[in-house]
Amino acid sequence: MAVRLSGVPRCISDEIACGLQQIATDSGVPYLKLAGHDIIAAAGFEPAEQAAATLIADMALAIRDRCIAVFDENDRAHDFQIGVDCSVAIGGAVGREPRIFNLWGDAVRVAGTMAASALPGTVQATEAAYRRLRQDFLFRPRGSFYLPNVGESQTFVLAGRL
Repeated sequence: MAVRLSGVPRCISDEIACGLQQIATDSGVPYLKLAGHDIIAAAGFEPAEQAAATLIADMALAIRDRCIAVFDENDRAHDFQIGVDCSVAIGGAVGREPRIFNLWGDAVRVAGTMAASALPGTVQATEAAYRRLRQDFLFRPRGSFYLPNVGESQTFVLAGRL
């Protein structure tokens, strides 16, 4: 990831981070955090935000496509995974000035598990995300998966928009 891009002074990780920031802005996703190799994005902080799942799914697909393009341009394997979940998360500003916004809870943990177990170059979604998004997005069943505190659950690969 620290490899310099051909003819560009930035490295692959910087190119991806810049792309993620632009995608988050374009998608209207208000929360984006880089933590080591993990990137966390979230939406739906207001109770009336019914379109939050759609924003995240659109962003996940855009990120997938951008990462594939960057890796292909540099003759590298699609060594990334994306996970999506639609459930409860808790967030708030912590610490002293400048305060830091932190996000935690089942949605963050389960989406991380989905990413960690996804096939390289894919977006893996939980059954909850599938149920909420299936009218507007194309999914492929991936199989069942054991999630701590949830039990056996179906997982799906988010393939595209209908």
